[in-house]
Amino acid sequence: MSPEGSGEPRRGAPVNRDRFAERGLEPSAWEAGPHAWFPAHQHPRAKLLVCRSGSIRFTLQPSGEERDLGPGDWLELPAGQDHSAIAGPAGVRCEEAFHEWPASG
Repeated sequence: MSPEGSGEPRRGAPVNRDRFAERGLEPSAWEAGPHAWFPAHQHPRAKLLVCRSGSIRFTLQPSGEERDLGPGDWLELPAGQDHSAIAGPAGVRCEEAFHEWPASG
């Protein structure tokens, strides 16, 4: 995991809804079917995402680094981080919330 405030994507151990609550964030749930593709894009605010079921692979640009998430894994992306993703063979269900970087907590 990168140091707080470094502006680098972070990944951590399993997380529950309390991680969102600790930061005053209200997550939104979404799901995608098997092998659903999310082309390269970015968000104007940082994003905290947790995989609840299934799996998803994020590819970070410009490095091409891949991050595989399964149930309970989380990923935090700084604002403006280009990324694409593909859902795993069983699809994926996630929760995410956007916030200012770095988030406290």
